[in-house]
Amino acid sequence: MISEALVSIIIPALDAASVIRNSVESVLRQTYSIIEVIVVDNGSSDGTCEAVQELTQLDGRVRLVESGRTGVSSARNMGIEKARGEFITFCDADDEMTRDAISSLLKRTNVADIVAGGMSFDVVDDKGSIVSSLARQLTVPFGVQGEGLGQYFEDLWAKNYLQSCCSKLYSVQFLRKSGVRFDERLSSYEDLSFVLDCLSHGASITAIPDICYRYFRSTSESNSTRYKSNMTDQMQLVSENVASFYEKVLKKPKDASCFMHVAQLLVVSVNNAQAAPEDGRTIRTAIADVFSRRVFTETVSSATSYSNGYSRLVCLLGSRRCYGLVAVLARFRNWVRGKRAAR
Repeated sequence: MISEALVSIIIPALDAASVIRNSVESVLRQTYSIIEVIVVDNGSSDGTCEAVQELTQLDGRVRLVESGRTGVSSARNMGIEKARGEFITFCDADDEMTRDAISSLLKRTNVADIVAGGMSFDVVDDKGSIVSSLARQLTVPFGVQGEGLGQYFEDLWAKNYLQSCCSKLYSVQFLRKSGVRFDERLSSYEDLSFVLDCLSHGASITAIPDICYRYFRSTSESNSTRYKSNMTDQMQLVSENVASFYEKVLKKPKDASCFMHVAQLLVVSVNNAQAAPEDGRTIRTAIADVFSRRVFTETVSSATSYSNGYSRLVCLLGSRRCYGLVAVLARFRNWVRGKRAAR
């Protein structure tokens, strides 16, 4: 463990007045106290800035940076540029860090550019009570770099050590030297793309079993209903990054696991297209556009395994240009997920 090192915690925030205090306070309660908390307000209009300014008066370790409405990736990049610490970590405005997170992660920073911890996924009801919790963590710690990632990569993916930029400490020296930043074209899966970019630039990574982060989702929230007009473009970019990583870093071009992961991203595009506030014909056209992208076309023609039956059926129907049936299937799936989230 590197003692006396300043750790910068970056929290992007947009209209987070109801939750930002809880998130910041979870960081301030860390057993490791040599920290600075950089809240990057992304153009809030609900009193988020005022709430953070109150916290700056109570604890001098809290700083407020206003970025304007530039997007979450830009906000995190601004936080990186403003950071004064030797290490950086991220926390979202509606989540929490566990009390020993930084101290647990710091113990391994002398041997890796990135130290990653486990996460807890908690569903919270309208009263703030946790109704379900799922821990995603490894059983034993390990450290790897470059091609050595091959034997551990799928386990890291399955345990969610790659998909989030949170629950990790990043060496500022590495970030400054490599120039890796969040892709500001992305507002979905930007975390995954960022982590893969770090690893592509030679970052060594150590993963530990400790739960360092708590991701909260409300029972009234359903990710399947959040429509983004450029989601297919975003998922194409992320998918191309995943495919490139398998080819150039893992040395496994056209690997079955790669196609499986890209199929997941294809399904994200399909689910989003189905949720478009348009008529059926426009939705079918949007779904057809998903299957016309080269990275997805190759996936549906080459995939041999899928993360679930839904992904398999979507790809099968899409490969046969049954876009209307894909839309019906996605609509039903989104409806079911919405009902489950509301329970």
